[in-house]
Amino acid sequence: HGDKAIEGASSAIKVLQAHKKQLIFVSNNCGKTVDQLQHKLKTLLNIHNIPSKSIITSGVSTAIYLKFKMNVDTEKVFLIAQDAFQKTLADHGIKILWLRTGRD
Repeated sequence: HGDKAIEGASSAIKVLQAHKKQLIFVSNNCGKTVDQLQHKLKTLLNIHNIPSKSIITSGVSTAIYLKFKMNVDTEKVFLIAQDAFQKTLADHGIKILWLRTGRD
């Protein structure tokens, strides 16, 4: 929904939190970092206490897969992607091989 909250979303989240339910926010958009999505939850829904580990993006899923299933801890990844996805991989310790010299 972009920059518009789904009607009732904020209230529903607050009710679930009040009942001590574990909430996981999942996005298929790797164009935003977890920090950016946390900020969006704060500003759009007035939800201030969402831990970063409770937000999973397609970028986070890819980073976890590369690191733990493909064992790329010591390898570099050639990446063509948005800045947010690059940051997500870097935040998870994935090294990026840049096409231009001097950038890696």
